[in-house]
Amino acid sequence: MKTRKKLLLLALVGFPVVPAFSEGQVPSTNSVTSPFTGIYVGARAGINDSTFGNGNPSALAGGATNLIPSQQNYGTAMGLEAGYAWGLGPTVLGLDAYYGLNTNGRSGYVSGIQPYGSRDYGLALKFGYPLTSTLMPYARLGYGHLTGTLSAAGLSGDTANGGLGIEYLFAPHWSVSAEWNAMSIANNANTMNNNTYTVGVNYYFGSTKSSAH
Repeated sequence: MKTRKKLLLLALVGFPVVPAFSEGQVPSTNSVTSPFTGIYVGARAGINDSTFGNGNPSALAGGATNLIPSQQNYGTAMGLEAGYAWGLGPTVLGLDAYYGLNTNGRSGYVSGIQPYGSRDYGLALKFGYPLTSTLMPYARLGYGHLTGTLSAAGLSGDTANGGLGIEYLFAPHWSVSAEWNAMSIANNANTMNNNTYTVGVNYYFGSTKSSAH
């Protein structure tokens, strides 16, 4: 429920972000191709702030018991993504596929005495607004599948996800980014809510560092 509220807030006020800029500050598609467009691939790593609630342990195949508390737990978060981005006026619209694994996906840690984790995959839209030729804040809104692993095995479902981030092009074709993303599922009285905070590196195959500022 908390994640759904965050996603609703993101949809209402998170984007579009249209700050007031003087003429020439944001690259125009009539003069400069945004360096954040074209085919891109990326990898990211960071921390997952997760809550796992096993209200119905008998529905889980991983052997979870009520010894696992429904509380915050922290673990590693890693993932891969690949997509394509288009320049639309002063904005950028991207569509990408993402995938995470249990050992290096969006969760993997120990709650109490029993380990649990998760993996997820799906598609996401990326809405960006370059502030300069090298700096772009963005919002993500997607839909994917989240599956619990280890003692959370048996918990899975399709769900919306979303987040906010900022990306910096530090060299031709290469960028770094910082991102928050939220995703949650619930079935058979079992729940999992993941909030990931990651740093990533992206490579744009057709990108060149623009001279516009």
